[in-house]
Amino acid sequence: MGRRDRGRSNRKKVVATIPVGGVLEFPASDGAGKVFVNVQDKGELAAIDVKTMKTVAVWPMKDCKSPTGLVYVPGPKLLVSSCGQSGIAKVLRADTGAEVASLSIAMGADAVMYDAKRNVVLIPCRAGELEVISMADPEHISVVQRVPTQEGSRTGTSIPTRDASTPWRRSSDHRQRRADAASLPGRSKYWSSRRKGAEKPNGAIQTSAT
Repeated sequence: MGRRDRGRSNRKKVVATIPVGGVLEFPASDGAGKVFVNVQDKGELAAIDVKTMKTVAVWPMKDCKSPTGLVYVPGPKLLVSSCGQSGIAKVLRADTGAEVASLSIAMGADAVMYDAKRNVVLIPCRAGELEVISMADPEHISVVQRVPTQEGSRTGTSIPTRDASTPWRRSSDHRQRRADAASLPGRSKYWSSRRKGAEKPNGAIQTSAT
């Protein structure tokens, strides 16, 4: 087999297209056969069965406008969704979609990250705030810290071994980046970036395989 043929054989291919409906945002997996995805224009959360390749549930999230970021918290089996246009974070049970908590956060939330080492959820908000939500007690989930960040920072990643929070933003000429540092509980480093909005999928999830 030639080099060109080997390259073609390693390409991923679509094996299924799963209708969900609406404008889709961040997905999250429970690692046990379910994938969840925010339906941004409807304020809903959809559950997909990977084995049957079907949408098995769609759960409305009350007062949630433009849900974007989503993360699965494995211990209590909870989902945390950020409602970017309503200043709310929704916490739902992953098995039933029942609401566990509705938390007030800053406006313009986008990504949601889970720091398993410290059992906290991190939500960067465009308004210039990083929300730190404790998941230690599933019966009393709450925002435990609001870290000031640069306005416009709304995406990011968590690096648990580091000792600072470093949100990123674009400078006024949109060609350079600057960073501002802030502390996080438990010596964790967080990276956040401001980015242009990407085109969203049109109401369907595609699965790929090599």
